[in-house]
Amino acid sequence: MNSEPRRRNYLVSNEEILILVDLWRAADEHEKNALADRLVSRLCFLVHSKIRAHKGSPIYDDLLQEGRIGIMRALEDFRPERGKNFFMFAIWHIQTKVRRFLMRETRRRETPVGDALMTESAPQVRDELEICQSQKAIIQALSFLPDSDRCVLVMRFGFDGEEPRTFQQIGNALGISKQRAQQIEAGALQRLRKNHELRQIFCG
Repeated sequence: MNSEPRRRNYLVSNEEILILVDLWRAADEHEKNALADRLVSRLCFLVHSKIRAHKGSPIYDDLLQEGRIGIMRALEDFRPERGKNFFMFAIWHIQTKVRRFLMRETRRRETPVGDALMTESAPQVRDELEICQSQKAIIQALSFLPDSDRCVLVMRFGFDGEEPRTFQQIGNALGISKQRAQQIEAGALQRLRKNHELRQIFCG
């Protein structure tokens, strides 16, 4: 039996995307726009895969735009020195943007007309509430993991309020090898995939 984790097959390789990311980071303002459009176009299939359940819905185009914005946010925030997997980084941002839009849309439909003006005046409060709810879910998820798994994920994703660490930094802090830190993270994510809600948070 093959015990290796299943690999996802993407329409474009992570290496190709990393080349575009590097070109974007080194480009001037004019070139940045063209390269960003190119990268979003190459990764738009990720957005479609996350919103296909809403195909035919009146909000589908809005979700598509939110997903594209998520890719741009990932491009702006991505730091190769913290990890080389741009796909997982982009997927997380896409899911975050889509989820927040759906939550806002649900609230908008449920809000009485007389309260609409007040609701529209407080988008920042809503976003902060959503972030708080996500943090609570993450804390709950981590509580189910062994100490070693939890510690690695906390450091890897920056859940302790610090900057996300590289596997080398995690290994140095815990007195283990870089490769062992990678193995622990892989095992922890595999455990989280067994729970649907936790899989949506951590694994896409």
